Amino acid sequence: MDLFDAFGSKEKTLHANLGGHTGVPQFEGDDGNRFFARHLK
Repeated sequence: MDLFDAFGSKEKTLHANLGGHTGVPQFEGDDGNRFFARHLK
C-alpha cells in the first residue's frame, strides 16, 4: 500500500485478485483494456 500511495496520480485504483492469471475475473481484464484505451491514445 505504501508503493500505491506513493504514485503521484490522482486517478488511480487498486484491483486485487487472488490466484494466477487464470484466477483473474473477465471484468478485470475488461477494465484493464478500458484503462489502456483511455491512456494510450
